[in-house]
Amino acid sequence: MNKKINLKEMPTVTCESCGFDQFKEITYIKRVPKELTGTDRDTDVPFPTYACIKCGHVNDEFNPFFDGNPDLEL
Repeated sequence: MNKKINLKEMPTVTCESCGFDQFKEITYIKRVPKELTGTDRDTDVPFPTYACIKCGHVNDEFNPFFDGNPDLEL
């Protein structure tokens, strides 16, 4: 059963910091040391997410490393 969803009626996500409603895709990159991966060099692992185009803030719900602590800094 497929329901028709009108996206115009769905809530718009806004920036937690400034309230703006437009975002750009960004990528966090974590570097995993070769000693942990068993390879001959470090491995970079990308985590794509979204940041506000007005102030650059990443909402907690978009932050792949957010642990519930609002003071988390990356």
